[in-house]
Amino acid sequence: MSERNLVTAHQANFLPYLGFFEKIYVSDAFVLVDDTQFVKRGPYGWIHRNKILTQKGPVWLTVPVKTHDAYDQLISQTQIVDDSTWKRKHLRSIEFAYKKTEYFEQFFDDIKSIYLDSHPYLLSLSRAFIEWVLRLLGLNIPIQLASNLKLQGKGTDYVVDLALKSNASHYLSGKHGLDYLDKEIVEEKNLKIIYQDFECKPYEQINSDSFESNMCILDVLFNVGVEGTIELLEEGSNYEVPPK
Repeated sequence: MSERNLVTAHQANFLPYLGFFEKIYVSDAFVLVDDTQFVKRGPYGWIHRNKILTQKGPVWLTVPVKTHDAYDQLISQTQIVDDSTWKRKHLRSIEFAYKKTEYFEQFFDDIKSIYLDSHPYLLSLSRAFIEWVLRLLGLNIPIQLASNLKLQGKGTDYVVDLALKSNASHYLSGKHGLDYLDKEIVEEKNLKIIYQDFECKPYEQINSDSFESNMCILDVLFNVGVEGTIELLEEGSNYEVPPK
């Protein structure tokens, strides 16, 4: 193992916001968490939906999923409702919101292609968008599914097992890790934890005079392009990762 092998992980969110990709940007490996419970609402209810910015303000793009009698299903088990109507609505909303941006023509065909591909499961659709963004950003970083690692335990034990099975020396946690990670357990395994501190700097948005934060990655790409997105990734980090 190299002197520093920094791994990070995140639930397989749909069209994530920029901070999701910042974690990957500074890491050596990424685990896409698909073996935890699908959550439809609340602070973790971003797995099947996210926001774009329209002239009328933020609007949800929500992927309809099957949840009847499946309240305990995992992210990997969550199926998309077999109805193409929602895809047309999403694409129409995206087009109306961003067709006047400088970078619309550069990205919209790819987005449309991903939507129109066959994705029976939410994980497949979300992963396709995540991998597309990583290619745009030039991030050739290994992605593993958590379910393939056969992780054990919950909370701190889950994170430690994920890091050790990824041969990591360091683990980059979201800021909410401060609320539940047990420092003593982590240190016993000779694992170092870093907590993300990222704030997206304001960028010019075609649909708002005042900056609307935490829009999905599409808002960033359409408004500032690939180079602008990379600049925002680099400028928004308020913490240091150890050098390789």
